[in-house]
Amino acid sequence: MERAGGRDGGKVAILFAQFAPYHVDRIAAAAERLAGRAEVIGIEVADSSATYGWERAGGVAGARKVTLFPEQRYEDIGSAVKLRRALRTLQEANTVFVGIPYSESWIMALTAVLRLRGCRVILMTESKADDFPRKAWLEMLKRAVLAPYDCALVGGERQAHYIRHLGFRTRPVLEGYDTIGNERVRALVTGKRQPQWRERPFLYVGRFVEKKNLAVLLEAFALYRKGAGPDARRLVMAGDGPLGGELQNLAKRLGVAKSIDWPGFLGAAGVAEAMHDALALSLVSTTEQWGLVLNEAAALGLPVIVSPNVGACDRLVRDGETGRIVATTDPTAIANAMRNLAKSEAQWVAMRAASLAISEAGDVRHFADAVEKLIAPTKTAS
Repeated sequence: MERAGGRDGGKVAILFAQFAPYHVDRIAAAAERLAGRAEVIGIEVADSSATYGWERAGGVAGARKVTLFPEQRYEDIGSAVKLRRALRTLQEANTVFVGIPYSESWIMALTAVLRLRGCRVILMTESKADDFPRKAWLEMLKRAVLAPYDCALVGGERQAHYIRHLGFRTRPVLEGYDTIGNERVRALVTGKRQPQWRERPFLYVGRFVEKKNLAVLLEAFALYRKGAGPDARRLVMAGDGPLGGELQNLAKRLGVAKSIDWPGFLGAAGVAEAMHDALALSLVSTTEQWGLVLNEAAALGLPVIVSPNVGACDRLVRDGETGRIVATTDPTAIANAMRNLAKSEAQWVAMRAASLAISEAGDVRHFADAVEKLIAPTKTAS
């Protein structure tokens, strides 16, 4: 493993459960920004999990990469074992950014011990108040759990508001957590042929789980197909999960099974190619803390159909300009948005340009900005 960085900021560790390409984007961006001032160490607990089928990450440019448990699944490792190895790995760190849910028992213990060691601990979170019904007693408990953290790095405005409510009113809270490397995503489809506008399908990318509201999306697609007639677009449902069979059966009952493609889980390159070829991305979740597929869509100039529950809406969607924001549980509203996006190529081209323009707001540069402000505030980039 290559050692990078300098001495002024000491050793800065960035901890995640498992690396996806966008985690690598953030660590590499932080390492580039802090080059000569701090050594950045990117730490993943495991390189696979039961939840996400991401490809195993390679190296991280400019940073030292550590996998605590190579060739193991995150869920198969005991909390005490994770804690011991993490503490041993982090013993020389001056600052630790924690991107694993603070509700996990071993993370509670880890952050408490790190503070006792005199280490600066920074929370990374995308939770917002409207994700779930909140109970006052549980919110008070969260405040106690979050006491070891010095400051927080969050996705956007709603996330910042919520974390301040949880006791960070006098602690620094910066935005820029939920970002990706726009240039990395664009490079995945460089030189790829642009399909004809009428060939472009609607697209969903993600897990097949309850919160994604996919039954309503399929109902909406059936209504859209009924109204659009022979000019109706196809729908690509890219992903996997426990509801896969149920959703395919629903598509048959709705009479749209032959109009839907189910390519399964797609890696980063496959997602970029699917977005490159699509008319619009649909994400109408009932609960969605952020939704990084919106960052990827914006990076590629893909208009979107989203629910207001999606956290990334605040930063990356302008209703009527980059796509449509629709009522979460209203199939008719979603179907109307589909019809609207499919009716005019000129309108779609304008939305595509607006999406590309707003994509900078979701770029990893903002993560690097926030890290720099927290680690080397006197040298923050403008």
